[in-house]
Amino acid sequence: MALNFPGLFPSGKEMLVNYDWTDVSLMTGYIVFDGFNAEDSGGNKYTLIESGKSTLMTPSLNNNVLDGSLFTNGSTFDMDFDLTPFKLPVTLGGTALVRICLCFGTSTASAVSVTATLRKWDGSTETQLGTVTSVSEEIASGDERGHILKMTISNTHFKAGEILRLTVTGSGGAAFNIAHNPRDTAVITGVGADFTAGNSRLSVAVPFKIEV
Repeated sequence: MALNFPGLFPSGKEMLVNYDWTDVSLMTGYIVFDGFNAEDSGGNKYTLIESGKSTLMTPSLNNNVLDGSLFTNGSTFDMDFDLTPFKLPVTLGGTALVRICLCFGTSTASAVSVTATLRKWDGSTETQLGTVTSVSEEIASGDERGHILKMTISNTHFKAGEILRLTVTGSGGAAFNIAHNPRDTAVITGVGADFTAGNSRLSVAVPFKIEV
């Protein structure tokens, strides 16, 4: 016999959202994302994933660094790391922090720099939120450098289906690698630009606006 208890399980639903006091006082909540490479038959698919889930990623050697090889002397590179499309509207704005680790791979010392840019991507058009460039510094073969870059991003609304994109570019008169290993373990590239444990993670702390 079917049991019927009207009102016991109401059809309406309420969402309970918890914020800590710091988030509320700033009206901003931070989410940290890690960059990594997820391959398919079409090649490299550079991706962002929420850091609480990123340690599940155990990339192979040539997934730990951009393209798994050194960039040629004097060249620049431009890599896009994309988050999966938002399912609900969100607004970003405030101060973002980007952690970038690089290793030099040629015998002659040279000055290099890296740039991080956050963008909105709707599938056809990029909208820049903010950008920041590291200091240009001279490094030699085997040298590692870690940067925490601070950028101000303008308040930007994302609709459902739009994508947050982190673009990493580099420039200088030398070849160097940028790591993107979410586990932050040692990376042996086999080409002289190796990363020690604790210096192989690419991550970004993104400020989300709290609307109450």
